[in-house]
Amino acid sequence: MNTRRGSIALLSLRRPHQPQDLPRFLDAAKKMNVQLEVYHPSDLHIRVRKGLSSLLNRDMKPVRFDAVINWIPYPTTSELNLVCDQLGIPFFNSTAAIRVAQNKMLSSLMWGASGLPHPDTFLAAQSHKAVGIPPLAFPLVLKPKTGTHGHHSLKLESWPELGVPMNRRVLAQDIYLQEFVANCGWDLRVMVVGGRALGAIKKTVRPGGWRTHIAQGRRAEPFPLLDDLASLACDAAKVLGLVVSGMDIIADLDGRYLLLEANGVPGLRIFETTTQISAAGAIIEHALGLARGDLF
Repeated sequence: MNTRRGSIALLSLRRPHQPQDLPRFLDAAKKMNVQLEVYHPSDLHIRVRKGLSSLLNRDMKPVRFDAVINWIPYPTTSELNLVCDQLGIPFFNSTAAIRVAQNKMLSSLMWGASGLPHPDTFLAAQSHKAVGIPPLAFPLVLKPKTGTHGHHSLKLESWPELGVPMNRRVLAQDIYLQEFVANCGWDLRVMVVGGRALGAIKKTVRPGGWRTHIAQGRRAEPFPLLDDLASLACDAAKVLGLVVSGMDIIADLDGRYLLLEANGVPGLRIFETTTQISAAGAIIEHALGLARGDLF
């Protein structure tokens, strides 16, 4: 008799980019003989009765999992995180870690306090109220404080560039400015699971461009996972409290690695197809290890 190795819940949104990851999780779980159930957060309810907490499904029946993989890119699962903690169910990434990873300035503050290499950074709260020139050297990269895939990112050679009509909307928001790191036209994505770097991919810009996001049409290829690169990615994930992460890292012209961004819900498709490494399988295996008490 072929006994299931465990029952894992995967929290996922009904969004266009996330279904690309779901087949990878389901296929990995099938190969590993693990029962994997996919839930939207609204599919689960919480009851507190006579001081005891429990999870209920849509039919109001109690449910129990060995572990929960939180694949929600926004910090909206606080209640589910807490009830799982109370029930002794491993839950990762935590809502708190997702919140830090989603907010680029929070990540920068924590990396800076830990002494990890990171470009100089500046946050202007509601930039239209900022007076004077930011205390950073140009060129700069302007990014939304939250967001992914390089949307609404700009490279600035001077501060007045923010005033052109196409950027008026940016001026009404908090803006995150980062020194532009002179580089050879590529940066890296390192996948980290449970304190271990699985592999790295190299993302190259188009000729004449500067952004390396795959969503912007750039290409990816495998990159050697050298010890210093793996250590930096793992240290960065640990500081932010991330069990699973995709760390974006750039090398300057001297070959020095610097942290750019953390992704608490990193897309799996490009990494897996580029490296032939099953990140989904590694994530599920880590969940099983936490459930068994083999990992902490």
